[in-house]
Amino acid sequence: GAPSMEVFLTKASVFSQLKDSKNAIKYFKLALIEASPEDRDEIYLDLSMEYQNKGDYKLAINVLKEAIIANPSNEGAVYELAYCYDHLGDTKKSIDCYSKFIDDNPYYFTAWYNLGNAHSKLEDYEKAIWAYDYCVLINDDFGPAYFNLGHTNLSLNKYTKAIECFEKCMELDGDDPLALCYIGECHEQLNELVLAKHYYKRSLELAPMLPDAWLGLGIVEDLE
Repeated sequence: GAPSMEVFLTKASVFSQLKDSKNAIKYFKLALIEASPEDRDEIYLDLSMEYQNKGDYKLAINVLKEAIIANPSNEGAVYELAYCYDHLGDTKKSIDCYSKFIDDNPYYFTAWYNLGNAHSKLEDYEKAIWAYDYCVLINDDFGPAYFNLGHTNLSLNKYTKAIECFEKCMELDGDDPLALCYIGECHEQLNELVLAKHYYKRSLELAPMLPDAWLGLGIVEDLE
């Protein structure tokens, strides 16, 4: 019963901290046998994290599904399930899970961010922008969302908007060679060649080996 479950869980968490997933899994499974139904979902969640640590996302998914059956309102399990599907490249399923998670946790900005990334992977850029916009609405100092917003706007040929997003990202997280390079690309597309060259050069000061910036610089020189 409960005392032996506690012992197994303690051992499992010690092995987990020691990064010994094999033994952590063994003791989480033993704890599951002893656990009362209302404790099971959390143990399943811990167990799934160990499978993820081992890189076994398929087993992690099976265990997370068990967690959700045990407790349909275990939101952490839904979130992790989306993450695992994402990892296995099943983007449509990950979108379903992130959307379900957001229904219950509308203010969880990283879920909106991940949803945006999933839509981007499917090149569904309008939906990606919608998700990133919610992300920065909830947390307006999360740089990666502005970076991805910039990239998504660039993909939609919305160059001025893209520049704004990349600038906001660097305002928050400091100069970034890729962001500078993309700003250069936006100016190049807007036929502002002097500015394009300026940003490509700034990008190369930070990352002298960035091929995109060299390519951009070459194209600008060519156009000139």
